[in-house]
Amino acid sequence: MPHSTNTKHFVDAVSACGSPLLKAYCGLVAIELTLKSSVGLSDHNVPGALNKLNVTDPRTNSSKLSGLTQRLKNDIGSIYVTNSNGVKQLAPTNSYPYIRYTTFDTDGWSAPTTTRFKMTALASTVSEIRKHLQTHYGFDL
Repeated sequence: MPHSTNTKHFVDAVSACGSPLLKAYCGLVAIELTLKSSVGLSDHNVPGALNKLNVTDPRTNSSKLSGLTQRLKNDIGSIYVTNSNGVKQLAPTNSYPYIRYTTFDTDGWSAPTTTRFKMTALASTVSEIRKHLQTHYGFDL
């Protein structure tokens, strides 16, 4: 069963905020909710679900989705976060919610940290994926 109302609220939040962190996070939640009903995503592995979608329901420009999926993995994996033990690590590419714990350089964390530029790049990739899924799959994202 699709979570259409929830997805709509997260999409609306992307449009309403200026923060790259919130744009990336809310956009990923909307994609996750959509992929839960379309490919049976049961965790937070959005890149894995995008790959599954691309294999089980290939559309025109499937190579574009593959490229965007790889870019998403690279972007998520370049964000420094703190884990549940307070230890700094790169965000796992199969669990985007870690980005809630981003260690931004502007907060005084010791290096390595995440810059606004890296978070903006992630937000941009998420936006492109949403547009691709709208255009080629008809998803309300």
